[in-house]
Amino acid sequence: MKPITILIAFALLLSSCKKSLDREVHGTAPVLVDGYQEYIIETGEHYTSSNAIKSVSNKKELHFMAWLDSSCIYLSASPTNQGDINKLYGFGDCGEDHQASSARFGWNWNGTTFDIYAYCYANSIREWKLMGSLRPKEKAEMWIIVSPKKYVFRFKDRIETMERTCSTEQVEGYQLYPYFGGDEPAPHKMRIYIKEL
Repeated sequence: MKPITILIAFALLLSSCKKSLDREVHGTAPVLVDGYQEYIIETGEHYTSSNAIKSVSNKKELHFMAWLDSSCIYLSASPTNQGDINKLYGFGDCGEDHQASSARFGWNWNGTTFDIYAYCYANSIREWKLMGSLRPKEKAEMWIIVSPKKYVFRFKDRIETMERTCSTEQVEGYQLYPYFGGDEPAPHKMRIYIKEL
């Protein structure tokens, strides 16, 4: 093989490695060894860096494990925003925008632990219920089960039912990913880990 051919092949190999690294840093989040997807919310942002449109239609439930590390501990710039519910994971539903019809888990930092909430919109009316709490790095199993006209949320030993807009027996919508806010964006980089079951 000629030296110029080797040089071109080496340059192509390096450029393909760089594209792969760029994709990991700027594109979809990497899958961790134990199967958890790492979602990153950058400083000053609301949305995660991996926020691809994904249909979740025809499912009867969303079942996953989640944990938040110490990067999710925060103090809001305005004390009145500390109680705002950040979004963890869920779905838009009933063929509508998620602020009209959706179900997801939410969270906030209460100064000691992460409070976990059932959080939904039905007929464009927002509702939430406190489900319990998690310590940093504590893993928990969560379910959102779909029934006609209702959602059943399950977290640890707690079960709560909330209104649903439509009467189908399965989700008709799209994935909702971690989101910080409320009014304020993330004050620093945050990492959230989710594994669908």
